Amino acid sequence: MKAVYEMTGIKRRMVEDLEKPPSVWLEYSYDKKIVADGWYFAFYEGEDRKFYNDRIKQYLSPDFNTYHCGSRENVLDIYKKINEHSERRELYFIDKDYNLKRNDNSDIYETERYSIENYYTDTHVLKEILKNEMGMNISSKDYEEVIKRYEKLHGDFIAEIKDFNILGAACIHSGMSIELNKLNLEKNICISIDKIETKIDLKFESLIEHYQNKLEEDVRRGKKNARSNFDSFTKNKMKIIKFYEEYGEIISEEIENFTRGKNDLWFLKQFIELLKQLNKQGKFSKKYQSFYLEVSKNQLSSLGGYVETPKQLIDYLQSFA
Repeated sequence: MKAVYEMTGIKRRMVEDLEKPPSVWLEYSYDKKIVADGWYFAFYEGEDRKFYNDRIKQYLSPDFNTYHCGSRENVLDIYKKINEHSERRELYFIDKDYNLKRNDNSDIYETERYSIENYYTDTHVLKEILKNEMGMNISSKDYEEVIKRYEKLHGDFIAEIKDFNILGAACIHSGMSIELNKLNLEKNICISIDKIETKIDLKFESLIEHYQNKLEEDVRRGKKNARSNFDSFTKNKMKIIKFYEEYGEIISEEIENFTRGKNDLWFLKQFIELLKQLNKQGKFSKKYQSFYLEVSKNQLSSLGGYVETPKQLIDYLQSFA
């Protein structure tokens, strides 16, 4: 069993090494010598190709290679290395994340929102799902009511997790990494067709206390790096609070662009599951047949065709033509 764990660790490190700038650079350099003239080279943080590849084909060219860089920082590092002798055949895609300052480099595309997942939760996407997956006509009262409920609930959800996202931004800008999953957000929010309910207080002060309690629990259990994580949080706690006081209102005014994509997409998945339940229970004006959409697996691909392409992305891609 120990050998299995050791091999798993080795395999994980090998994958991480392949995503580091030197490895990506070597792969890119090799490919560039082999492919025909006119090819493009796209660099992504992670699995973003599932969203971007079809857009590159549509608005630029079908001839391109893609590279998984592992993080926003790695994409930027690759850009710095390649830009010294670039022929402007390279495309760079990064998420905005919790950054306050926008990227103003025209060579790099940065999402307007936290990440590409946030575009999947636009009302337009749900409308397409209702029409194509559920068979619900635009003229039906069911359609009108579902859209109205979705827009209200989605707004309420974003408002409920506002301080959760401000906490994430505060930690990052205070020089401290935070494991937001420790707050178990998805287990502490219940979504019904009428309302959003929370099991814990999601206000900023309560979240700080809750997170610190989680770190203390890790220390008691002797988890790896638990002591250093706890010390780092307590050391930066006042900086985190100060960030909230200085920037909390600013972020609140455009919270849609600071809402963590993973959680936003989770909301859409929960709402679709809720529609399935209501349909099964006969809560609509009629029973809609063949509503089998599974968004829990590979959602970036399965829903990608329903997402509208941002104008900024179209402009970015066409600037390379």
